[in-house]
Amino acid sequence: MGTRMKLVPVRTMRRQEELKEGQSTLINGSTSQAPAAGEVSKTQVGQTWCVANAKADEAKLQTALDYACGEGGADCNVIQPSSTCYNPNTLEAHASYAFNSYYQKKTRAAGTCEFGGAAHVVSQRPDYGNCEFPTGY
Repeated sequence: MGTRMKLVPVRTMRRQEELKEGQSTLINGSTSQAPAAGEVSKTQVGQTWCVANAKADEAKLQTALDYACGEGGADCNVIQPSSTCYNPNTLEAHASYAFNSYYQKKTRAAGTCEFGGAAHVVSQRPDYGNCEFPTGY
């Protein structure tokens, strides 16, 4: 079997020069201003999030949460007591935040929102209290 090649979109040099610094072209041809360095985009067309599967059992969710916050490198500081996303204090809410952090840090790559069936991708921003789920790092 041969090696699979990754297809990379090609833009003309002229089109790239037409874009202002910090902009990117969306699939529909419009442009989008990139967030400032260190910021996270809050709303963009075509965004996806990774959330806990409500049908997954607690043991599976906890194991996946431990992985995401540990060796997975997810940003789990905000789901600690007294932090912005601690409430609601539920396993599903905390796992959803951790899974999404991992997924976004891995640039929403295929397979980064599975966690052994404990998670799935959604196209509507998750709503867990006042917690804002990032769409990129």
